[in-house]
Order: sequence, then C-alpha cells, then structure tokens
Amino acid sequence: MSRPRTFTKAEIRDAASAAAETGLCVRLHPEGEIEFTHEPQKRKVVQKTPEMALEEWLNGDQAGGRA
Repeated sequence: MSRPRTFTKAEIRDAASAAAETGLCVRLHPEGEIEFTHEPQKRKVVQKTPEMALEEWLNGDQAGGRA
C-alpha cells in the first residue's frame, strides 16, 4: 500500500486561492487528486442524546476519567 500524498503549503495555498476566485470548494484527496466542486463536503456530526451517553457509561465503552 502506498503512502498518502502530502501536499505542500504552496499547493494548498494555490488550490484555496483558485477555489476562492471561482467560488468553488476544493478537496485535496490523499491519492494526489485536487477536486473542485460546487458543494462543500459536509461532515456528519453525531449528536449524543442523554440516553446514548448513559448507555455508553453503563456499558463501559467510554474510556477516560480516573482509574
């Protein structure tokens, strides 16, 4: 398996500048591809309900705290 592509600061700056000038969004993929799209990538953030937090605590799935 090959290593993911590392972009230089100049490449990131140029891609961001081009995206700002054209009104597009840019995605830098680990394969080395630079993609310009109309839609921003939306990250799904899972909102924990109190019931979910209680269930995790009861099952001991959550690490941390004092031992």
